[in-house]
Amino acid sequence: TCMLLDEIIALLSSTSGSLTDALLKTKVLLHQIGRKDLVSWVNSELTGYPDDNVPDYRIVSTEVHGQLTSVAWQMSDFRLPIQHLESEQRKQLTSFAMTSSLQIIEESIKHNREKGGGMVRNLPVESTGMFQKAMQGGVNVVSAWCQVNMGDVENILAEVRSRLLDFALELRDA
Repeated sequence: TCMLLDEIIALLSSTSGSLTDALLKTKVLLHQIGRKDLVSWVNSELTGYPDDNVPDYRIVSTEVHGQLTSVAWQMSDFRLPIQHLESEQRKQLTSFAMTSSLQIIEESIKHNREKGGGMVRNLPVESTGMFQKAMQGGVNVVSAWCQVNMGDVENILAEVRSRLLDFALELRDA
């Protein structure tokens, strides 16, 4: 148990240590010491959350972007206005519950760092109508998506790493 705890602490204190590996080892440790209260959190981080009921640190901010066309021009990536929408609609468009497994989040961050592009949440085609009202006549919203704030996504890893490290260090002190 003590060796496993030291391995977990080493993984968490190294920036190159795999968070997924640390969570898997923590799951083994929790079963060894009979702390079943944290297993559901560890499982949710490993496999993803079943619904939008996620911890606060997994709610990320987004910006609404769209593709616009007119008779004379087209724009492939334009930040769409949302102030004319109701506050509940704005909230749904500017925040997003990240339910994905930690491994998918880690891969997305790695991909973003290497190739850019970030993460997007595509909006249904029929949603373009709600942005159309704010456009000048003759300008059409062809498609819309929510661009995810990658800083918020990276913060998910920092939060999980920090929470897990706090738990491991408390356990070692005990």
